[in-house]
Amino acid sequence: MIATSSYRRWTPDDGVAVRTSLGLPPRAMQVAPVLRWSVVFPYNLLKVTDRGEFERRYRARLDQHADRILAELDTMRRDYDGARLCLLCFENIAKPGQWCHRTTLAGWLAEHLDEAIPEL
Repeated sequence: MIATSSYRRWTPDDGVAVRTSLGLPPRAMQVAPVLRWSVVFPYNLLKVTDRGEFERRYRARLDQHADRILAELDTMRRDYDGARLCLLCFENIAKPGQWCHRTTLAGWLAEHLDEAIPEL
């Protein structure tokens, strides 16, 4: 299973912490291992404020690296014996309609894996 959350809201009960952000996790996260998934980092997109443009460009990048992304995800799942992977970044998207790159990533993964990816 895969889920998403912010660094601030994550707890060990949420699953294996997976960094999807360019910035380093907060110091409080150093109590647990955090997997670094750099292929999904939103390089050069942080200043794109239009949601449609951001999603178009980020999804194009995900499509370009789809084989690597899915292979690395498969490896993480295997390495952690099917434990829930929790995709993390800094954004706190507590209200419906709020978004960040991890919501775009979750949607892209859901389409490729045919499984729901909830926000915790």
